Amino acid sequence: HRVGVIASALVALSLIGGLGAALWQAGRAEAAADRAADRAAEAEAVTTFLVDMIGDARPRGSDGDSLRVRDVLDAGVTRLDTGFVDQPQVRAALASAFGAAHHKLGDVDAALPLHRLAVDLRRQTLPRSAPEVIAAENELVVDLLNTRQLDELDTLLAGMLDTRRADLGPTHFQVAQTLHDLALTANRRPDSLKKARAEGYFREAIATVEQGGPEIYAETAEITTSYDGFRAGLYYDLAAHYLETGRDSLAAEPMRLAVQRSDDPQESTNQQMLMNGYGVLLRQLGRHDEAIAVHRDVVEAARAAHGPDHPFYG
Repeated sequence: HRVGVIASALVALSLIGGLGAALWQAGRAEAAADRAADRAAEAEAVTTFLVDMIGDARPRGSDGDSLRVRDVLDAGVTRLDTGFVDQPQVRAALASAFGAAHHKLGDVDAALPLHRLAVDLRRQTLPRSAPEVIAAENELVVDLLNTRQLDELDTLLAGMLDTRRADLGPTHFQVAQTLHDLALTANRRPDSLKKARAEGYFREAIATVEQGGPEIYAETAEITTSYDGFRAGLYYDLAAHYLETGRDSLAAEPMRLAVQRSDDPQESTNQQMLMNGYGVLLRQLGRHDEAIAVHRDVVEAARAAHGPDHPFYG
């Protein structure tokens, strides 16, 4: 647990380091000496905060052996309520770090108010499409989606979409990602009319990525997924939406494109399972000749990848 505590502290410090870089870029007009002094003061403040946070979490009279990560997080959040009131970006970075830690521990309810705070603080003093603002908003989207707070999420995403289109351009990756999040939100609605909006959002997200092309994607995407992999995921989600809403015949084309666009090699289990799912869908639609051809490709790929004795091949 103590190793986990140290790791959490290092994560927070690394986030602050990223914050220092962002503040440096924002303050290019200031004297270099002033910038260096500000960064040093912030680093010292954060280090003191983390050390005191661990001390506060240690049970009175103990040697620290029983210290838990959650105890440290609780102590940090308590101190955050009154700390760094005159340094909103440092406070925002810590709120994001604590929220991410709670999320990894499976406590989304504890993460949610911290990510809300981070968004509010980022927006107070940074441009509305600054990387730190975007990152904080994206963290909050995940929490709201996981806790199914869909009305708040719709409002948040609508504002994010308008801002990102205006500031970043219509083919920026973050625009496509926001459209995808709107689609996922609509798809979770129990109301069939609201759920139906997901189709339009999925198609807008696909069009945005494909209009931008691989070069724009490479310049603006901040994830490790490739251009083709991201497109394949969008087509797959659209197909899944059609299947969930009982429109199986419409699912065949986006599923075909998901298989076609995917850059996973045929030898990979993920690609074989995707192809197999496409074959099953074709079979259910009565397109048996096409289904047999797809399943034969999967069989050959599985034999080559796993050998004739592997359960998946069987």
